[in-house]
Amino acid sequence: MNKNTIIKYLSTDRAFGILSRNALELQIKNLQGPFDAVFFDFNNLKELNIKIGYKEVNEKIREMFKTFPFKRTELVGRWFYGDEIVIITTTGYLIELTQKLLKHCNEFGLFFKYKTFYNMCTFHQLEDSIYTECNPQLMIATVKNLT
Repeated sequence: MNKNTIIKYLSTDRAFGILSRNALELQIKNLQGPFDAVFFDFNNLKELNIKIGYKEVNEKIREMFKTFPFKRTELVGRWFYGDEIVIITTTGYLIELTQKLLKHCNEFGLFFKYKTFYNMCTFHQLEDSIYTECNPQLMIATVKNLT
C-alpha cells in the first residue's frame, strides 16, 4: 500500500465509510471560516440493528453516504458516539443540504434528528469537548452529545 492509501484507511471510519472522529478533528483545525455545520443523530438505530443486524445497518449507512452528492469541500465524519455525524459546509448552503440529506436518508429507511449552526468561524478544543465561536449576532454554541 502506498502512503495515501494508508492515510485514507487510517482516517476513515470503517463502519460508515466517512471520516473518523480523529481525522475530522484534524481537518477542522485547518478550517478557515465562515462555515455552517449540521450535527445529526440517527433515530432508532439500536432497534434497526436488532431488527436487521449491525452489519446490514452499517452497510445501509455506508451506501447512503457513498451515494449522497457531497461537495468536495464538505467535511463529513463521525462525532461523539456511534450514530452522531457532523457535516461542515460553506455558508448559505446548509438548509438545502439538510433537506436533501433528510430525503436521501429516508430513501434508505434512515431518519435523524439534527441541530444546525450557521456562520461559524472557529472550533475550539476544551478538555473533553469542542465548542464553536460564532459570529457576534450568535451566542457561543456548545457542541456536545445531542441526546
